[in-house]
Amino acid sequence: MKSTSLPLVFLAVLIAVSLPGSTAVPVGTCPSVDGPNPVYLTDSVRCDVFYECSNGYANEKVCPNNPYANPPANLHWNKALSVCDFPQNANCLL
Repeated sequence: MKSTSLPLVFLAVLIAVSLPGSTAVPVGTCPSVDGPNPVYLTDSVRCDVFYECSNGYANEKVCPNNPYANPPANLHWNKALSVCDFPQNANCLL
């Protein structure tokens, strides 16, 4: 009797790796040393994701839920203000 568990595990891993958002990367590069002001980068595929730089590393963050959205949706990263904001204010054009 052949075992089918190995192909199923491989298929599950393949699906998880190919889920939307798994190819997202920060737009830009973090400075290798932190300065006096924080550096934030936008995401390449999602408006509600941004990155906070720390000693050369981009740490992924997700904006919180928009309390007024129906259906529920997250706020978007506003690059101009460096805050999570309402989508109409953030002007994300992805």
